[in-house]
Amino acid sequence: MNKMKVDLFFCGDSFTYGAELQGLEEDHEKREKQRFSTLVSDKLGMTHDNVSKNGACNDWIVKTVVDWFESGNECHTAFIQFSGYRRWGWYDKKRKYHFMPEGRWDDANHHYLKTEEQRNAFKTYDQLLYSEETHLDNYWKNKFFLVNYLKDKCKVHFMTLRKVPYGKDKNYKTNYWYNLVKNIEITELSPLVDKQLAPRLNETNLRGGHPSSQGHEQIANYLLGLYSMGSPQNSGS
Repeated sequence: MNKMKVDLFFCGDSFTYGAELQGLEEDHEKREKQRFSTLVSDKLGMTHDNVSKNGACNDWIVKTVVDWFESGNECHTAFIQFSGYRRWGWYDKKRKYHFMPEGRWDDANHHYLKTEEQRNAFKTYDQLLYSEETHLDNYWKNKFFLVNYLKDKCKVHFMTLRKVPYGKDKNYKTNYWYNLVKNIEITELSPLVDKQLAPRLNETNLRGGHPSSQGHEQIANYLLGLYSMGSPQNSGS
């Protein structure tokens, strides 16, 4: 992989990837052109790199951010979009990494799992390891790690898919990792989209629920506003 030095770096899940913008014609050039990372960088006249991936869990996002920087790449500002806090990932016996969906086995998420090995892994996790406390710990620990990893490398702004996960009964107030990073902003993307979602196209893998091109414009406008106000700040501040 060639080393690069860009102004802006983006990493997240399907929202930042620009899922569904490709349409039925599978025009991924259009998807990349219309997603908010491109809109922001074009408006600012800056270079950027977007390494987001559909279905990504937060462990993968953190790993990918670290891999990008440890490969010798540099940026001025990183936009890190966290995924659903109950998503998780695992390596199979062939060392292939798999993304697992949010929710419980009874929520019919198993329909998205293509192999028996994936289904067995999901069932085992659901029955033995699934807990709200574990998910919250992992989410806030991932944020704590990136805050400290990136503090001497670039400015950073965190985003999250829907609502920031504080947990049931406000138990986030006693979460050790949360309290270490609670003063660092996380932008909730869904409210910015304001129902500007891609249309659901039946009998395809385009199920709706991701931002349309208008939704990406609204997210881009918000992020551009951060620059006009002199933000993002250094991640360690």
